[in-house]
Amino acid sequence: NVGNTLLALGQRQNDSVLLEDAAAAYREALKEYARDRTPLEWAMAQNNLGVALLALGEREREPRTLHAAVTAFREALKERTRDRVPLDWAATLVNLSGTLTHLCVMDHDTVGLGEAVSTCRKALEVRTRDLAPLDWAMTQENLAILFSTWSKLETHEAATAKLSEALSAVDASISVYRQQETPHDFERATRLRANILAVLNALPEPPP
Repeated sequence: NVGNTLLALGQRQNDSVLLEDAAAAYREALKEYARDRTPLEWAMAQNNLGVALLALGEREREPRTLHAAVTAFREALKERTRDRVPLDWAATLVNLSGTLTHLCVMDHDTVGLGEAVSTCRKALEVRTRDLAPLDWAMTQENLAILFSTWSKLETHEAATAKLSEALSAVDASISVYRQQETPHDFERATRLRANILAVLNALPEPPP
């Protein structure tokens, strides 16, 4: 709980020290949340540690911290399985996908971005529109961001295809946000859609 509070403060204040303190608190919890005694609590703490490291690594643009976040998420998935806790499993997959995306952008790694996409899409196996519409919409929005990011590393034809994928995903999220009457989410996704369209329209004409 101390870690959760520090993480929230660190994200709100964009403060690396608070994020480091959050990670330290989760590591303290993991000294007692042992996998063999309390596997789901252990996995929860691993996931939360990953979230703190992701926030810190993103802010500091530090690959080592992001790799540590990937390790924490993969550890969590050893106990946060689809059969046991499907929605928690999906949430950790989305977290892992986002972290892989940041690393791939730093490394200009389009192959790794493919893994990030497949990881995010796997979460949609349980985050369905019928059972969890807002989670489904948020995951679609994450896919839109991922494809939009991927487009920046591609040539014209491939970039156009990735932006079209991004547009389809964000349109899917907007349709749910409107139906669920979530104005903040709707406005955020609408801005993302406008940005995707702007980039798509600004692409130079392909050479003859």
